[in-house]
Amino acid sequence: MKICIINPGGISNFGERAIMLGTVVNLRKKYPDASITVLGYLDLEGEDSDLFSRMSAVHKVHFAEPLIKEKQSKFMKVLRSIGYIFFPRVFMPKAQFKELLEADLIVSKGQETLTESYGFVHFIDSMLEQTIASRVNKEIVLMGHSIGPVKKYRHLGLRLLNRMSEIQARDSLSLETIKGLNVTVRTTLVKDMAYAAVDSVRSELSGESISKALVIPNSALLHKLDKETYLARVSDEIEAAKKLYKEVVVLSSVTASGWNDDYMLCDEFEKKHRIEKKRFTTLIDLLQEISTAELVISSRLHPLILSDALGKNCIAISSAPKVKGMFEGKKKIKIKAPV
Repeated sequence: MKICIINPGGISNFGERAIMLGTVVNLRKKYPDASITVLGYLDLEGEDSDLFSRMSAVHKVHFAEPLIKEKQSKFMKVLRSIGYIFFPRVFMPKAQFKELLEADLIVSKGQETLTESYGFVHFIDSMLEQTIASRVNKEIVLMGHSIGPVKKYRHLGLRLLNRMSEIQARDSLSLETIKGLNVTVRTTLVKDMAYAAVDSVRSELSGESISKALVIPNSALLHKLDKETYLARVSDEIEAAKKLYKEVVVLSSVTASGWNDDYMLCDEFEKKHRIEKKRFTTLIDLLQEISTAELVISSRLHPLILSDALGKNCIAISSAPKVKGMFEGKKKIKIKAPV
């Protein structure tokens, strides 16, 4: 059996790395003898050597060129995407076309899909690779996705989702969105793939908690929120944590720069509150740090998921539907609006 994983996500995001590992772990359990190829993550060995070793040596995963390369102009991305969708056999590189054509199963790794929260461009981009792949092979499973909210582009969202063979939603609000769109393909509710990633390495973590709180901000929120208001909101939680815990650490779960540079906020919190700042390069190191904490304060989804998987108390400073859909009602996780 041949399995092809598309749309691997950003390698600079530790949450994406955890999703990828969990996806592979789940696939390997279900299909122990399958050949698994990831279209992407070619820089993984240099970015996270431990994760590369786990995926390639332990889970026997192969890496190949992605369908859509990140380092290209928007014009070229649009031009190539049009060619791939309407004439895939002609425009798609032979190696990628062969991978998709010969796959018995194509898996789209869990992500935020068809959400109107970030505008029309993101709405389309989130399903671009899946739509392209569906022009070659329709055996595509959306594995552990958040979907929606979809209001304005309901007809388009329905058409794109119905091109899939199966949808595995990772939260209750996504399931409601899918049912509201009257999607006809098989749909199930599953755990986010990052939970499986934690389970696969749990025995390697110390598990000895100390009096420590972790703070993980999210600079991407500043594109929707007033910076000073957000900083004040997180600062309140930091000061409250300083009164309860001997150690408060600020860190980032992404290594990206630019608009997604959380270290920019980490620097501000470090100076303002005189707390320690830490940097990590591998997923296993981040998980080890979380395993020793008693509280995690985060505005990003996957640090909350990783912390929840390790049984930690969490404060989610977020109003994102995916956070509410995944954690609402959980005793150990308090959801607080960022403003």
